[in-house]
Amino acid sequence: MMQGQDIRDRLKDIEDFLLDEYKENKEEKKRDWRTYEQRLMNRIKGAIKNLKPLIGEAMNFETHRGAGKETRD
Repeated sequence: MMQGQDIRDRLKDIEDFLLDEYKENKEEKKRDWRTYEQRLMNRIKGAIKNLKPLIGEAMNFETHRGAGKETRD
């Protein structure tokens, strides 16, 4: 009967084998910098569009001239 440690050792061996096979068969792709930069620019623009209303709301504050904090009625 196999013990828990035997199973873990066997799984580790299988994982190492699969990792080695994957590394050998993996094709290295060169990064297309133009496309990468265009996609990054679009992601940043989208993030800014989504954040713009939140920034406006966060900056919406009132100032009062005078001494101290206003009292509530």
